[in-house]
Formats: sequence, structure tokens, C-alpha cells
Amino acid sequence: MTATIKLAAGALATLLLASAAQAASYPVQGRWGESASTDKNPVDCARLRTVDFQGERRFDSGGSVRDFRAISVQPEGSSAFRVVEEFRTGQVNARNHVTIRVKTDPDRVEIDPAKGASVRLRKCK
Repeated sequence: MTATIKLAAGALATLLLASAAQAASYPVQGRWGESASTDKNPVDCARLRTVDFQGERRFDSGGSVRDFRAISVQPEGSSAFRVVEEFRTGQVNARNHVTIRVKTDPDRVEIDPAKGASVRLRKCK
């Protein structure tokens, strides 16, 4: 009987691993600060809300959720990307849909959530 239980547990673990979400990398990397300034140079982020893109993860210093993981990234034209990301807090496990727009100036991006106001970001110094 224990061999059957071990075999079933192994099969279940394999099935769960196979169905786990695959992560994707964000289309931009590095640390960015929230700024609506029109300056062309990177911004001093010491006193700004920051968003740090690190591969498949995004860390946000503002808002109620601080850690996101990209699940899928799909291009929408030449400078926009549709991102499905997930987050987990102590009470909530959910997915979020955002569009990330890379502006003509390489030091600017914008995160446009499905709900709420967009966030304009500039590359940190």
C-alpha cells in the first residue's frame, strides 16, 4: 500500500510541476523612478517611487503590492508589450494585466494597468 501511495504522490507532483506557470522576462530592465519630467537624462531616484525590473520580477516601492512576476509578455506593435503578471500577498494570490510602453527616449517607459492611472517612469541615475 505505501508503494502505491508513493507512486501516486510522485505522479501528482510531476503533474503539478508540469502545469506550473512559466515565467517570462519584462521588456525593460533596471531601476526606474516615477517622474513626469520632460528632461532627457536619467533621474535621481533617491526620493521617488521606484520600479525595479529584474528579469522575470518587478519590485515596486509604492502601492500595496511590492513584488510581481511576469507570466507572459506579448509585443503589441514596435514599442508596447502586454504583460500578464502574478502577485502573492499573505491573503491574495492574483494576476494583473498591464501594458508597458517604451517611449522614443530610451530613458522613459510607462506602465498602463488595465484599471487605474498609468505610471510614467524614467531611468534612475
